[in-house]
Amino acid sequence: MRVCSLFVTFVPAGRDLGVFIDNSITFNQHVTYVYNVSLRLLGVIMRVCSLFVTFVPAVTLFKSLVCSRLQFASVVWNSITAAQSSRIEHIQRKFVR
Repeated sequence: MRVCSLFVTFVPAGRDLGVFIDNSITFNQHVTYVYNVSLRLLGVIMRVCSLFVTFVPAVTLFKSLVCSRLQFASVVWNSITAAQSSRIEHIQRKFVR
């Protein structure tokens, strides 16, 4: 495609303000990205906080690192499917266990 004598290449997905958007605006790539990063952070939190006697540091780290990532720009990508929503909720359920 050509715009003002410049060639513009087609990309299947893009990232704007930290949210991955694909052609059909399904946010599949964004949900997968948030899920993987949050799961990795949750694993680190659980390994580090297993050394503490109380559970308070784990809750604080979960709220500050994982929940902030799950809630970032949720107004934009809140129109996700039930399957995608269950993937996000899986992280929260895993922490509660």
